[in-house]
Amino acid sequence: MSLYRVLGGIYISSAEPLYEGLDISMEHGIEHVISVQKQSVPESYTKTPYRHLQIPVDDDETSNIIAFFEQTNRFICFALYGNPDQIPRTAKLAKHKSKILIHCNAGCSRSPAILAAFLMKYYQMSLKVALYAMRRVKPNVRPNDNFLRQLKLYEELRCQDNPKILSSIPIYKQLVLELGCNNYEDILESDDLYGDEATNVDVSSVLRCKRCRPRSYEIP
Repeated sequence: MSLYRVLGGIYISSAEPLYEGLDISMEHGIEHVISVQKQSVPESYTKTPYRHLQIPVDDDETSNIIAFFEQTNRFICFALYGNPDQIPRTAKLAKHKSKILIHCNAGCSRSPAILAAFLMKYYQMSLKVALYAMRRVKPNVRPNDNFLRQLKLYEELRCQDNPKILSSIPIYKQLVLELGCNNYEDILESDDLYGDEATNVDVSSVLRCKRCRPRSYEIP
């Protein structure tokens, strides 16, 4: 039932300690928990003295995890600094006021991806360094290929996590479309980037994700 302290008040683990009923508040002083999985955790971790955030994402090749980065980054900032709007460039110099556990089912893919996003933005770590920071205490940390691809894009976009801004960036839209049907509808609803006044084509009728489009369609 191991918890792994990455730095300061930040811990990662599998879901096992919670399912086994470990008193993480008493034993580790942890009062904030992010559960990066669809499965619920014992109710005791969702009420006082805990503050709990559930991120319902699967560990697979079609889940869009970037879409949750703003929410998780703000929650981690609230836990560590008491301020969800902590300025990134000042974060690593600020003292942690509390402790947080970020876990998923196995503690290898989803929760490390969420923590990597935080370390990259608020500690100015590269993706490589963020993963090393976790692997030095938990060697089996390994976000799946889909999450690694998204973290590399996040790094390329200078750790942009605002959903509204992301939805206006073509390379992010391309990613969402490639991930599949469950991810792209919100982008199309208010999108005029792909409009074609010259041909008056209704692109929503031809733009399809890779799993359901009848023919290849490349976004410019």
